[in-house]
Amino acid sequence: MLSERFKNDNVARLTLKEAQLAARNEYLSQVALGKYQFESVLCECGSNDLEILAKKDRYAIPITTQICKSCGQVFSSPRLNQTSTSDFYANLYRKLYVGTAAADEQFFNRQVRHGNRILRYLSDVIKPNRGSVLEIGCGAGGILKPLEEAGYSCIGVDLGDTYLDMGRQFGLTLHCMSSQQLYETTKEKFNLVILSHVFEHFLDIEKELNTISSLLAKNGLLYIEVPGLFNLRNTYDSDFLKYLQNAHNYHFNLALLKRVLGKYGFSFVKGNENVQAVFKKSDNSVPCTDNQYPSIRAYLDDLESNRECYVKQQSENAELAIRQRFSELDLTLSTFPDESVSLYGTGLHTKQLLSYITQAKKLKNIISPDAAEHGNTMGNLPIIALEEQIPKAIVISSNSYQETIFRRINHLESSGVEIICLYK
Repeated sequence: MLSERFKNDNVARLTLKEAQLAARNEYLSQVALGKYQFESVLCECGSNDLEILAKKDRYAIPITTQICKSCGQVFSSPRLNQTSTSDFYANLYRKLYVGTAAADEQFFNRQVRHGNRILRYLSDVIKPNRGSVLEIGCGAGGILKPLEEAGYSCIGVDLGDTYLDMGRQFGLTLHCMSSQQLYETTKEKFNLVILSHVFEHFLDIEKELNTISSLLAKNGLLYIEVPGLFNLRNTYDSDFLKYLQNAHNYHFNLALLKRVLGKYGFSFVKGNENVQAVFKKSDNSVPCTDNQYPSIRAYLDDLESNRECYVKQQSENAELAIRQRFSELDLTLSTFPDESVSLYGTGLHTKQLLSYITQAKKLKNIISPDAAEHGNTMGNLPIIALEEQIPKAIVISSNSYQETIFRRINHLESSGVEIICLYK
């Protein structure tokens, strides 16, 4: 194991909500009763020369994470078999991972913002404003919203119907079915298939990629993103244990992903270590053959030894990003007359924003939809209802609810009001 922290000691790395604890206990009960069954598997490269890295995940669920010494692939074995996996996703997955069985608008908003990032990443490899897009494992479907608004014909499939209901409220075409079921019921071929944090969940990679290949149009592209092993210094508080989760059967850096996709007939188009990658079907794909074991093992050892240093660096980077974002806002505000801009939102984000920006003289007031706040002040700015005064510009001062607020006020753009979103 990487260290004693990774032993099966019933200690969770995360602070779990009550609903998450209940889901975890239910999972352990199903295992104890023998209703959840496990299977042992070899590495994708066929080797059984394995080393154990961890015996639990971040929820303190017993799961053995191993690394192949022949190629470096990191994966779970033993793992839930297909029947038990299906039951887990149907009944416990969302409760354990999110703490609720249904999606809320905030969850949808996070997906929408992520969809915008994906659209920007794909802008140099997909044709603008046309083509068909399929997202497999779409959750609430928010990733598809920016693509649909950009002119693409979008369909999403997922096995969680309650999450799909949220996206359907926003007019998205979402189906409760697997990719195989979609293939069996449609003749449509897609120009782009998206797997956003889905590929690592697959049990049978070959079967899933064969289905995807059948759903792709000629010259169609497959976009895959997974949590990158070589990006852990920048995510998950630089903690491999906080990164581990029982539903993730495989773990990748970019080279490992290229190896697996090449094995099953996909050639590499572009990618990074986050990991984001684009592939296309190919008869001449060349799989990566380098053994990643030495570099991955060294990376994880360094992460474990120097975690506190990397966490400090993450915090400093986050602070720098905030300062950069508010400096950019300062520059934007400088182009407006004094007292011509409103902030929308009265939460902690607004207090932080007011403490950073230097162009406060450009601000006239703060808008709140809560009538109980009207007449109060924040940072010497009056809090008013939107209807009282229509400014030249509105800065949406919220991270989590930016998209919700934008949908609430974007009709003002037709009246010439500039709406400024801080988070793209």
